[in-house]
Amino acid sequence: MIDPNPVQPSTPIPVLPTPLSASPELTPDLEAEGAVDCAIDAAMEALAEATSDTNENVSDSVPIAPIAPSKPSDTENALLAAAIELQSQLDQSDTIEDASRALVHRLAEILDADEVTVCWRDSPDASMRCLATASADRTSLTKSSEPMRVAAAEELAIHGRTKHWPLEDSADASERGGMMAIDQYVNESSAQCFVGICLINDTDEVCGVLMTLNCRQPAAAYFLDALSSPLSSKLLSIRRHQGGRLQSTLRSLIRMSPSGSRIVFCAAIAVTLLMFAPATYTIDAKLELQPVQRRFVAAAFDGPLQTCYVRPGDLVAEGELLAEIDPRELQYELAGIESQLEQAMQTRKGHVAQHDFGSVQIAQLESERLTAKAELLAHRRDHLEIRSPIEGMIVSGDWRSREGTPLSRGETLFEVAPLAEMNVEIWIPESEVTHVREGMPVRFYTNAAPEKTFIGKITTVHPKAELQEHDNVFIAEVRVPNESGWLQPGMRGRATIYGETHPIGWNLLHRPWFALRNWVGI
Repeated sequence: MIDPNPVQPSTPIPVLPTPLSASPELTPDLEAEGAVDCAIDAAMEALAEATSDTNENVSDSVPIAPIAPSKPSDTENALLAAAIELQSQLDQSDTIEDASRALVHRLAEILDADEVTVCWRDSPDASMRCLATASADRTSLTKSSEPMRVAAAEELAIHGRTKHWPLEDSADASERGGMMAIDQYVNESSAQCFVGICLINDTDEVCGVLMTLNCRQPAAAYFLDALSSPLSSKLLSIRRHQGGRLQSTLRSLIRMSPSGSRIVFCAAIAVTLLMFAPATYTIDAKLELQPVQRRFVAAAFDGPLQTCYVRPGDLVAEGELLAEIDPRELQYELAGIESQLEQAMQTRKGHVAQHDFGSVQIAQLESERLTAKAELLAHRRDHLEIRSPIEGMIVSGDWRSREGTPLSRGETLFEVAPLAEMNVEIWIPESEVTHVREGMPVRFYTNAAPEKTFIGKITTVHPKAELQEHDNVFIAEVRVPNESGWLQPGMRGRATIYGETHPIGWNLLHRPWFALRNWVGI
C-alpha cells in the first residue's frame, strides 16, 4: 500500500537560484545551463537531508523502489546520478516535445511511477497542451483521457504551487474545493497518490506543469520539488532556441551518425537523379458535359396549349408527339372565312347575271383572297401537333403544369439533344493553356459516377477565354461515344490531360521557378 501522505522533512529545502540571477556576461544558453547546474547541486544537498529523514519515518508498507537502496548515502548518490543523466538527455533534445518525451520516460523510471505527464503553454493566456505521457512500465499507462489530464494541469497552474493528493486532514475546505479536476483525474486513473509541480518562467508565471501518479520512490515529492526550477529553466531554454521545422531538421542532420549521414547522402543523390527522369506532364481541370447537337422545338402558330405529353429527361423518338395546340380558335376562324367565301361567290354570281363585269372581277378577287385564307387556316388546323425533329432526350421544357397557356409563334417549347455522342468541355486554367494541344489524350470521370472513367482526345481548343465560376479558362472539347447512356448533359467532373514529356523536376518545379524568375526580374 502506498503511503498517500509522505512525511515532511525537518530540514527545509533551500531556495534554488534562478537562471536570470547568473552573470549578465554569460550568453543565454550558458546562463541557463549554469543556473541548471547550480540548482541541481543545491537540490541534491536538500535531498540528502530530506531522504535521510524520510527513510527513517516511511511506513514499512511502502514497496521498495528499484532505485531506493537501504542506505541514505546510496539514495542520495542514485538521485544525483539520475538528475545528471536527466540533464544530459535534455541537452540532446532539439524541441520541447522531444525534451518532454525524454523527461517523462526517465522520470517514470527514476520514480517508479504509474504515470508521468508534462503539459505546457507558451503564454499565460494560452491553454495547456499535453506534450508527453509515460509510465515505468510503458505498456501500463493509466486509462485517464488527455482532456482529463489537461483539466488537471489547468487547475494545478491556477494554484501555482506543488500539490499532493490525497490532502492532509488539516486542509481547509477551500483547498479541497479547488482540486476538483485533480481529484477527478486521480479517481478516473484509479491512482492512490498524486504529486504535481508547477514549472515557473523568469517572470514568475506558470508555463507548464509536471504531474505524477503512484510514485513508489519515497523521496519523489522532494526530488520533484527540488528539480522544478532547473527543469523550468532547461525547458524554457529549449523552447526559445527551438526554431522552425527546417532548423530542427538541419540540427537532426548535423547530429546524425556517419552511417545515417551516408544514407541521407545516397538518398539525396537518388532524389536528384530521379528529378531528371522523364515523365508525362499532366494537367487536371474541371469539366462539364454538353450535347453535340441541340434542337429547339418552337410553337408554329399562335394558340393556347392544349396538352403536353413529355417533360425534361424523357427519351423521345424522331417524329414523336410532344404537345398539341387547342384547335378551337382556328376552327371558329375557319368557319367564318368559309362563310365569307360562300357569300363572295354568291355575290359574284349576281354580278354575272347583271352583266356587271367590273363588280364580277372584284367579287372574284375577294373569293380568291378568302379561299387562300381558308387554306392557310386549314393547314394550321392540320399541323397543331408538335413533334420531335430528332431522336434524343428532352433537355428542357416542362409544360405539363401550364396547359391552356397562350403560345406565341416562335416561342421555344422544348430542347431536344441526342445522347449517342457527348461533347466534354474541359475548363483549362489560363496558366496551363500553353501546354495543351489538339490530339492530346484525356481521361475523365463524372461526379455522378466517379468509379467509371472515360478516355478521349482533344478535338479543339477555343481561342477565346471564358469566365467559369469566377475563373478565366479556355474550353477544350473532347467528343466521346455514349453507348452505355451513363453520360448526360450538364454533368460535371474532373479530367486529366496527358501532355508532353518533361523531366520530373521540371514538372514539379517549373511554376515556382518561373514565379521566382519574374519576381527577381531575370
